[in-house]
Amino acid sequence: MKTYNVQTRIESDDNTNTLLFKSFENLKDAEYFLNETLANVYPGQYTSENEFRNSYSEILEIELIDEDGDFETIKEITVYTERTFDKNNWKGNYASNYWGVGRFDGTELVYDFSFQGEIQYQDIKASQLNNWYNYSR
Repeated sequence: MKTYNVQTRIESDDNTNTLLFKSFENLKDAEYFLNETLANVYPGQYTSENEFRNSYSEILEIELIDEDGDFETIKEITVYTERTFDKNNWKGNYASNYWGVGRFDGTELVYDFSFQGEIQYQDIKASQLNNWYNYSR
């Protein structure tokens, strides 16, 4: 029997934890529950700004466990992320690093970028990141 788990995966540096919300026997019910959960999610709810790390992400996902016990991620949506971004996009002669915090707005991640603790850029949508970088990909 297949099982579809709706869960949050929390990734931080070299650590990954999973918080199971609910299990389903079919994908349709799992997707419905995922969408309901997504509508009520509070991005960044499992972290605090006082935690020092290189990266952190909260990912809402549906994971399939088949009859053999094998796992497969069917769908995943990053609802919160923190990490370093090089505004020079790892091109050019030097790095221009900003700390980026992305929060899911119902459609995509929206980022705020800080330099030396002060916000320099706000409300940059993930779909517009190429315009934010000094050098396109």
